[in-house]
Amino acid sequence: MRVFAFSAGVRTTFGVAIPGGTVGDLLKRARAAGLSATSVYDETFAGRFVTVNRGGKQVLGAFANSSAIATLAVPYVPVCE
Repeated sequence: MRVFAFSAGVRTTFGVAIPGGTVGDLLKRARAAGLSATSVYDETFAGRFVTVNRGGKQVLGAFANSSAIATLAVPYVPVCE
């Protein structure tokens, strides 16, 4: 297995849980932990993808249809196009 995706029952090491965590929480807490974090809205999927990097490599991904995170994934959110 190369990707793990979760929709409930997990928490990041910096305290963002799903359900309950928001994109803003994830960005703020990841950056406070010294990681690089960005988010981009994608019209095709009608939601926001969050990317968290450490040392130039993606270590965590998330997807949200609203401000609440729907999926947390390691290292990225799998999608089918």
